[in-house]
Amino acid sequence: MNEYRIIALQRSGHHGIIWWLLEHFDIVNYKNRIGHQVKHDRFNDYSLCLIPRDRLNLSHLNVRISDNTDTIVYNFENQFSDLNFGSKKIYNVYVIRNIFNSVASMISPSYQNVVLNEEYFEQYISFYRRAIQDNYLIVRYDQWLIDQEYRKEIAKALNLKFTDRGFKKPSTKSSFSQDNYDKELLQLQNNEPLYRWKYYRENPEFIEYLNKYSEAVNVTLETFVIDEELRKFLIDKILQT
Repeated sequence: MNEYRIIALQRSGHHGIIWWLLEHFDIVNYKNRIGHQVKHDRFNDYSLCLIPRDRLNLSHLNVRISDNTDTIVYNFENQFSDLNFGSKKIYNVYVIRNIFNSVASMISPSYQNVVLNEEYFEQYISFYRRAIQDNYLIVRYDQWLIDQEYRKEIAKALNLKFTDRGFKKPSTKSSFSQDNYDKELLQLQNNEPLYRWKYYRENPEFIEYLNKYSEAVNVTLETFVIDEELRKFLIDKILQT
């Protein structure tokens, strides 16, 4: 059995990457949001939350989702897993998004079932450090969204024949689209997830978070190439406060 473990914090863009990954297979077993710790009104047991397949919005995918296959994709959201499920080959993937866009998505008024606190920023730092230490495949969401050659490198690292069949397929769960499929599709086509931070560039709460948790900002600067507009915001609003 081949097993693909996707590790990410909430609002990391990893669902889009998972949809893209799933479409590399004709048939695959997919387990979503394993061990999700954030309260969700559909569940009573928040310590081990596994969304049943019939509650997942997978109608936008061509791949067949089935338990009767030896290829499985796990989405471990907000946690790592050292469990051994008996797989012959395990591919460990860590998805990271730049902290500016992550925080913007977390504080969006349309996404209120998350808590942005010190633990989130500590995890942003520690998860990345652990993924590096444990030799995970690091996938930078922001680059994945705009760079096909980068996506080809990811597919190669996962021993998959590259396809973009599942690229930019909305999950209808964006905090900026109000779960509107067409709106999210347009946003993806315009690469808007790269610019979420612009909605909050003058927001005191947004600026306060980035100043208070500057080490998380440093992780982003270590991991991503940022454009001149974001660099100017960083100099004017973060480094000067």
